[in-house]
Amino acid sequence: MRTLSLAPLILLALATPAGATGGFLCTAVGQEEPALSLVIGHGIPGGVVAANLREGGRWLSTYAPVDRIIIDQWWIDRERTWVDLVDRETGEPAAQLRVTNHRFGGSGTLVRNGRTFAVRCRED
Repeated sequence: MRTLSLAPLILLALATPAGATGGFLCTAVGQEEPALSLVIGHGIPGGVVAANLREGGRWLSTYAPVDRIIIDQWWIDRERTWVDLVDRETGEPAAQLRVTNHRFGGSGTLVRNGRTFAVRCRED
């Protein structure tokens, strides 16, 4: 009888991944680029699943093996969202996001190619 009572919980657990991700889009203040879009997993384990960086009208993505960026490290809590992207081959920094979270977004900085941009972020 115990296995029957667990069946609804198991079905609920299997159904949750569809809503287990969210997005976070950060764009330079007063500009459209650079922009950093994050895919954030809310399941177990949660965290930054992927990142897409737009610059010069082109998107670089951690999904595409030809785009040479990867997520090096990230930190997300109620107060902050920090993400470091690096070049896949050299390990050199590609972008660094430091955001103080607010209710449905945040503000902070994005460092790209030695330049620091003020950014505003929103849930996407």
